Amino acid sequence: MSRLFGIVAAKNIRVRFGLGSLTKQSELLKQINPDGWGLGWVGSAGSGVEKRALPVKGSPGVEEHWLEGEGTRFIGHIRRGTRGGRSQRNCHPFLYGGWIFAHSGHLFPKLEAAVRKRLGHVELGSETDSEALFRWLLKSFERAQPAEQWLRQALKPLVDDGEFSSLNFILASDTAFYAFRLCTRSAAFYSLYHRDWTKGTPLAADSQETYTRLESKGLAESEAILVCSERLLEGEWAALEQGELLTVTGDLEVQTFKLF
Repeated sequence: MSRLFGIVAAKNIRVRFGLGSLTKQSELLKQINPDGWGLGWVGSAGSGVEKRALPVKGSPGVEEHWLEGEGTRFIGHIRRGTRGGRSQRNCHPFLYGGWIFAHSGHLFPKLEAAVRKRLGHVELGSETDSEALFRWLLKSFERAQPAEQWLRQALKPLVDDGEFSSLNFILASDTAFYAFRLCTRSAAFYSLYHRDWTKGTPLAADSQETYTRLESKGLAESEAILVCSERLLEGEWAALEQGELLTVTGDLEVQTFKLF
């Protein structure tokens, strides 16, 4: 079980992703007992990720902590792992070749093994099926092809196989932002929503599902598109349908494509 959010801003902004007080941490560990959390970003100054493993249920909480980054595209993730242990390296997002990626769901063992076999001798930084999925997608990347074509081509063998709980992901680079939704179970849980953000108000939102906080004063001065597993704030959110891909351009043009 994992939760996702993404931001595409019209200009460079700073984003803070907060774990919150010990009280909130206690609720987080009691309710969903996640393994870790992370924030990734890309922008004119480059790309980066900051990740933390969380203590096991019943352990003392860590001090209130914020993950922070600066850029135009951001991905945040709360992880409850199905592959790989409770460690920082297994937390999302993953960073490779200027791309950042986070996934909600898991590949079942036979499909994961097939993906790893077809990847060949690719060195991965984690033990997770999600990072294998990330590198699988990038292996099919064709700069000259529209995203809906190369991502459909990359995902089709996995969709045809069907041995996964969810392929929900967010993938971004300094020139691209993609969100995809497709699950085989628990459709109400494996949701993705998106909405426009109008400048004039800084972003300050508390997740009712993960007891975390998302902040950006810079969004008071920038238009943006928000993508999230939950409706993080009041307002008009549009749901991604099953098999639907969302793309966002640098000028915040949103398009959706039915891939499956």
